[in-house]
Amino acid sequence: MNLETINQEQLTDLMTNNETFKLIDADVQARLRQMIVDQPQPLDLTSVDDQRVGIEFLKYLFKKNNFDPTDYYEDLLMFLKICAGVNHRHNITQSDLVFLSQISLPIANWKTVLIDTLKSTMFKELYQQMDLNGDYKDQLVFKITDNNQISEKDYQQAQKNITWGQNEILSLTASLTTFQTNPQMVNEINQTVVNDYYQTSVDLILRRLKFQTLGFQVFLKSASITK
Repeated sequence: MNLETINQEQLTDLMTNNETFKLIDADVQARLRQMIVDQPQPLDLTSVDDQRVGIEFLKYLFKKNNFDPTDYYEDLLMFLKICAGVNHRHNITQSDLVFLSQISLPIANWKTVLIDTLKSTMFKELYQQMDLNGDYKDQLVFKITDNNQISEKDYQQAQKNITWGQNEILSLTASLTTFQTNPQMVNEINQTVVNDYYQTSVDLILRRLKFQTLGFQVFLKSASITK
């Protein structure tokens, strides 16, 4: 699919006859139609000339989950271009990617897989560090269970992990009131969809961070330091 412009009639045709566009949530379909009607002329899709975020995410999503790209890739990229276009942007953003969850593709656990993949890319470094901290916490459990002692080096590292976790908790909590000022997270199609995604994602991360931080604090209180 390679449309250069799109008007209400063409969008309605897509939503009626295209197997992917037919599966878009009805409210999102209606909103997109209205936004295109409100355009003074057909939506110029060639103006969305920075598609890197969409292309890279879709390729990663399909490869990571062994999806066949010939089935939906081109349609999903067109959908992302339309989302960017009606927002008067030249680029696809993370907020556009969130709207992929509003398409009910006939893929097992599609929405769960999509959201999990999106979170793993949007919060990539954070998840990587939490995984490292989790592995390290497991190592401390074995050491403390063995002799109720940890080395000075382990003690200092655990303190660093506590400080890091506390700082991330403060930063993420603050972001819940400021993320809507981030151009990547603003979307005129339905800001509530983006807000719900971000708030749910951050809430899950905060729970994990608090659990890890508390775990390190408990370990340091219960173990003695070897000299």
